[in-house]
Amino acid sequence: MYFMGSFTAIQDFFADNWDLVDVQWSSGGVGLRLTITNSLTDDWDRFFTESVADWNAAPALSLSTTTAKFGDDRCSHINNVLRVCNGEYGRNVGWQGLNEVFFDENTNIIVSSVAIMNDSYLRGKSDAQKLYVMCHELGHGFGLPHRDERTWNRDLGSCLDYTRNYRVNMRPDTDVDFQNLTNLYGVIGGFRNLRKKNEPKYTLPENIDEIVQTTNKWDYRLGRLLHQSRHREMYENDLGNGLKVVTTVLKGEDSDE
Repeated sequence: MYFMGSFTAIQDFFADNWDLVDVQWSSGGVGLRLTITNSLTDDWDRFFTESVADWNAAPALSLSTTTAKFGDDRCSHINNVLRVCNGEYGRNVGWQGLNEVFFDENTNIIVSSVAIMNDSYLRGKSDAQKLYVMCHELGHGFGLPHRDERTWNRDLGSCLDYTRNYRVNMRPDTDVDFQNLTNLYGVIGGFRNLRKKNEPKYTLPENIDEIVQTTNKWDYRLGRLLHQSRHREMYENDLGNGLKVVTTVLKGEDSDE
């Protein structure tokens, strides 16, 4: 594992082994109510439905879903929405799953996220592996970091644990993962956490697609490398005017070979 630049400059949201982080969706500390848009092909629907239900059992979350299957391979960002897509992105890109988070560095509020499954790696893989990757990328979309980056140690029973034993790690851990969400957002229907600012929702610029294309959205490696290990890479691109995007990739199984 190695880092480029100052690791201490990375927002806590993007670092492992965090305590209470500052970068998150706007919630006011009374739980996160979030819309997740299904832009997947039909063969992914059951994995999406199952994983959303697993996460929605968290006391901190109230998730609603919409469908927008436009065949948009770019998986464009939508204001204040977590969008989920899949496509044939090729094996040469090196990842089986990817998450992007747009956030306003002035308020530390997440304004949009996309979670993407790469069929070039996942086609023909087990249902357990597909559910693991779906759960993993949704977890990043909610603001959670990885639990562990080693595949050879004891499984944690969490999709945020790196593993080759997908069947026992294809869902969120209802203890630690759910508690981490409560630390971030409070509990749905609970008392307002006075430490949490109820920030107004940030609005993406109308020309956001043009902006991200000119900053090489799908060539995210041209951005600043924040972290690299055997199983993941993380890059930051500055879009200007306080808006940044961090891309975290879950590498394909080839990375173990």
